[in-house]
Amino acid sequence: MERVHVALAWLLGQDPVVSPIIGATKTSHIDGALGALDLKLTAEELEELGAPYVPHRVMGALAPQETTVPKDAQQR
Repeated sequence: MERVHVALAWLLGQDPVVSPIIGATKTSHIDGALGALDLKLTAEELEELGAPYVPHRVMGALAPQETTVPKDAQQR
């Protein structure tokens, strides 16, 4: 199992589903990323992997006019 599989499996396990941007420059990169579809993480694994993640405000020209950060993230 490769780290890319775990990372993409975690993204696929989020609700709502998020869309990762995969910077593939070779077809082998796509083939490698597809391996994440075979990896099913448990709820416990998803929670453990997501624990360090801190939501942050979207910034830049494409940011929505009104962006909110969850209250629990503002306290960190």
